Amino acid sequence: MTSVVSAPTVPPQDVAEPSNNSRGCRFLSSQAEPMRVLVVDDDPTILALLEEVFQSDPALRLTTEGDSEKADEILSNETIDLLITDLYMPKIDGLRLLEHAMQTNADILVVIITGYASLETTLRAMDMGVYDYITKPFRVEEFRLLLQNAAIRVHLARENRTLRREHAQFKERAEQAEGELSALKQEAERLRDELGRRQEIQPRAARAGNGDAPARAGLSSYEKGLETPAERYDREIRNLQEMFSEGRLSAKEFEAARQRLKTRI
Repeated sequence: MTSVVSAPTVPPQDVAEPSNNSRGCRFLSSQAEPMRVLVVDDDPTILALLEEVFQSDPALRLTTEGDSEKADEILSNETIDLLITDLYMPKIDGLRLLEHAMQTNADILVVIITGYASLETTLRAMDMGVYDYITKPFRVEEFRLLLQNAAIRVHLARENRTLRREHAQFKERAEQAEGELSALKQEAERLRDELGRRQEIQPRAARAGNGDAPARAGLSSYEKGLETPAERYDREIRNLQEMFSEGRLSAKEFEAARQRLKTRI
């Protein structure tokens, strides 16, 4: 059944181009992505009026459709933030559009346009998850307020999705860095143990002696035999780990330095 509705009771001056300080959704940031709105109604008068008032609003990307089947195709092929649909229409009614919209886009807001006689159906739509409803005949100011409230909700939902996505990306990078650091520490422990085993198998020759003293005067503790290869490696790797933890070395630089240290000791 198709309900007989009248066009919104709007004085001529209300159809004028909205001003910047009170009309449309222009209170939102000019850098914000426009809210994508689809209005579906088989009354061409209502659609023409809404296009005249809101089509030029930079905060909105308004699409109007008088054919509910075409509107159903739009919902399948495009991302819509706000669906505003009449309840009673030929072909596909508003409740079926509501159901399809929420199946294809869990974040979509749906507003039902209804008459006073359809309160029971309106309550059913609310149970199905409709965001709000507006009754015919309505004034443009009522419609404008509805759009403003919906725009705030859409904008906050977008920000929340962005924050959740950034948090997940940061957590992933942190876990990856933690894994790389753990692998480097394990490798350092392995190399230290390997050097210790080699030192036990091949003990260093005693270099102490009066005849060697002049030649050994300018040597390091390691070269003088006062520090084993394992001890030197352990000392050097600790220095590298300290520089890495302080951010003075990247993981790549740490690995390169460790490789050079292996070839030297």
